[in-house]
Amino acid sequence: MDELVSVDVDLASVYQSSAGGTTYGVITVVGPDWVYPSDKWSDFIIRVLVQFLAAFEHITSRVDASARCDFMDGPYGVRLTSTSATHWLIECMSEKGIGARYSAEVTAQLFACNVSSVAARVLNECKKNGFTSPEIEALSSLLVESQ
Repeated sequence: MDELVSVDVDLASVYQSSAGGTTYGVITVVGPDWVYPSDKWSDFIIRVLVQFLAAFEHITSRVDASARCDFMDGPYGVRLTSTSATHWLIECMSEKGIGARYSAEVTAQLFACNVSSVAARVLNECKKNGFTSPEIEALSSLLVESQ
C-alpha cells in the first residue's frame, strides 16, 4: 500500500554559518502519523538533500538497489530501496542504526518530485539570502541532472 511520505523543510529556518558556509535548516521526513528524526529537527539541510538526490539516481538503476541518506547531526538515517520499477521502500533507521523506527512504501515518482521541489525551494531561499558555497552548487547541479 502506498503511503504519503515527504521531506519537509522550514524555509524560515534556513541560515548559513559565517565559518565555512555550511547551510542549516529544519528538515524532516514526514509520514502518515510520524515525523523523523523529530519535529523541528535542524541539520545540514543542503547535505541531506544532496544525499537524497544522489540516492535516487542509484536506486532507480535496478530493483532491490538501496542507498542510505544520513542526517549529519545524530545517528539518524533513511534507507531507500527500490521494490519495483515504480515503488520504493523508505526506512527511517532507529537510533542504534539497526532496524527501522518507521517504514513506508511510496510511489517513487511522487517522492522524488517532492524532494526535488523541496530542493528547488531551498536553493531559491539560499539565492534570495545571498548564500553561496560548493555544497549549494552541488545541490543545484544534482537538481538540474534529476530533471
